[in-house]
Amino acid sequence: MTSTSFRGIDFHEQATRDSVAHSGTISRQQLLYRGATDSMLRSQFKARRWRVLFPGVYLTANSEPGVPAWWWATYLYAGPKSAIAGASALQLWGVEEPTLPVTIEIPHEQRISKLPSFAEKLVVWRRRSQRPSRSIGGKPPAVKLGETVVDVAPEVFSHRAMGDLVTSACRTKHTTPEKIRRALEKRSRVTHRALLEAVLAEVEGGADSVLEIDAVTNVLRAHGLPEGRGQADGVVRGAKIRHDRIIDEYGLVLEFDGRLGHDGYSDRQRDHRRDNLIAAQGGQTLRFGWVAIHDEPCESAAQIASVLRARGWPGSATECQAQCRVFG
Repeated sequence: MTSTSFRGIDFHEQATRDSVAHSGTISRQQLLYRGATDSMLRSQFKARRWRVLFPGVYLTANSEPGVPAWWWATYLYAGPKSAIAGASALQLWGVEEPTLPVTIEIPHEQRISKLPSFAEKLVVWRRRSQRPSRSIGGKPPAVKLGETVVDVAPEVFSHRAMGDLVTSACRTKHTTPEKIRRALEKRSRVTHRALLEAVLAEVEGGADSVLEIDAVTNVLRAHGLPEGRGQADGVVRGAKIRHDRIIDEYGLVLEFDGRLGHDGYSDRQRDHRRDNLIAAQGGQTLRFGWVAIHDEPCESAAQIASVLRARGWPGSATECQAQCRVFG
């Protein structure tokens, strides 16, 4: 915010412009610093131009604020030592869709009021030591994404959900498996630590989607098949391309077709061309979707084992459980 005084200019117009950077929110402290008076503030509420979101934090419009406005309002209310945290930080970093309430992290010794009129909009976390935070894209400071993944891990109960959390976080480019692991190693106790560590190992091995993680876990590893390399670069007719997984020694490419990147006509044509070019070079491609990986893992393992044996693999698939259907 600039230091230009409000005196002698249209107060409402200037305050509205100043609030744009904060999704339409502004604090009483900021306004008074600029030369506003309490009577000037009262005039905005009397004219029903503004709304109070938290004590001393205003929306410079009489409309329903969006979640980004609540992020900023919460931060302005909690002060400069606070940071958006938890599920709200996941949303701010682009991992999940924005929803209320807003989780804010503040120093352990700080106290803020949670009046009944807005308590449902606010969840407060307290920390004895302030953690690094970052502000991106006109959003308020948030706990770094690697730390946030570890924060919310105790609320994730399945391998698939943990895989979705980690791969979605890494896909934003705001964190990496290595950063998440470093955040995890700094903590002595984390609920579901083993589950998070297992998923991190799979993502570090190249898996970049929950479908690929499930394929490695439930199809390849569960049936004693070679796991190959994940997100491996290949060259087809001089062009560098990336495969979901390659079992190099047997020339087998595995592609896992979730909806992202494979659902349009042009995407399918691209996939077909790549498969044909790989075949022309002596390789082979097998493609698996959600049903094949989640509902038919044993049958999918049998298909992969059959192709591997035909291409020289000396091994054989193993049963994943007593009711395994890998042998028909």
